[in-house]
Amino acid sequence: MTISLSTDVILDTVHATAALETVTAETEDVRLLFEPLLSRSAIGPVMLMVKNAFAEMLLEILPAVKWCNLDNETGMDGPGHEEGESALLLEFEVADDMLPEGSGGVVRRNLENALGMRVIANHALAGGDTVRSAVYGSLSAGGVEKVRGMLGCMERPFVSCRGL
Repeated sequence: MTISLSTDVILDTVHATAALETVTAETEDVRLLFEPLLSRSAIGPVMLMVKNAFAEMLLEILPAVKWCNLDNETGMDGPGHEEGESALLLEFEVADDMLPEGSGGVVRRNLENALGMRVIANHALAGGDTVRSAVYGSLSAGGVEKVRGMLGCMERPFVSCRGL
């Protein structure tokens, strides 16, 4: 199963979450923490955070990943950002009968949301808000864990999920 994660959807998730945090902020500090994520000028740094979150998440689901592509980067490329949607591709190695037909969209959406939550968690941590960082980090980890469960990943890293 090949999944193409939409960086536009991930950015929309980050923006929507930052907007909710800004609108519902109980303190000026919280509003000021999340407001910069809504700025168009922050797209490049936020996209870099998305790519970093993708790389982190990939290591967590690695046993089920057959192939991946981080916006055509190689081990020799420097991470950067160009305008437009980036390609974050994953190919999972799962038995044909492991997942219900049409479940690729569910896997994709959970991973996109988990990446958005991870970006928010990392941003909150960088801004000194350890409570919000823990909350969003937990949401991200929960999404990744759901996908790991769907894919039948074992707890041992670097072991393929073939034959399950």
